[in-house]
Amino acid sequence: MYKFTPKETSGQYDVLCHGNAYEVREVDLDRDLETLHTWMNHRHVAKFWKLDKPVDELRKHFVKHQADTHQKLYMLAKDGVDFAYFEKYSLEGDPFGKYIDYTDKDFGYHILIGNPRMVGRGVLHDTLSIITLTLFETEDCQRVFGEPDVRVKPFIMICNELGYKWRTMFEMPDKRANIFEITRETFYRKNEVLAC
Repeated sequence: MYKFTPKETSGQYDVLCHGNAYEVREVDLDRDLETLHTWMNHRHVAKFWKLDKPVDELRKHFVKHQADTHQKLYMLAKDGVDFAYFEKYSLEGDPFGKYIDYTDKDFGYHILIGNPRMVGRGVLHDTLSIITLTLFETEDCQRVFGEPDVRVKPFIMICNELGYKWRTMFEMPDKRANIFEITRETFYRKNEVLAC
């Protein structure tokens, strides 16, 4: 069961997911850069994201991404503690769009669980649920695509549980990716979402 509630501050949302309370909010570099820098330099993140850079370089990277109108950057917190980062993007503005047919109502995401105390603690299911819900609730979105690195094995099982369909596998410049998709109709049919 889910409940997605916008806060008074733009770009911030409270999410109830399987009885757990989460917060989704747009990245504020003045507040979040130090956390993101720490996460990007953890081994379990660096091997996938390759952003283990000095903090000034990382700021430039995120400033550039925040200026890109095809995407938005978010932090995800549980019980007031930040533990994950994700990027929401429209396929027309992302390199992934070269690999698949899409419309202007199709969106995707990139995700990392950065807080090492949360890695391997079973939070990926809620995290993927919340990201998918966020895309459907904040955009005129009809399909959501995931493109996880094939080395991230838990994605396959969790995507199946949420109603995602495996489409194909692609060799991309920076990774070999499994491609999953879910439609708005499938997500809301399989998952109970309460009205605000």
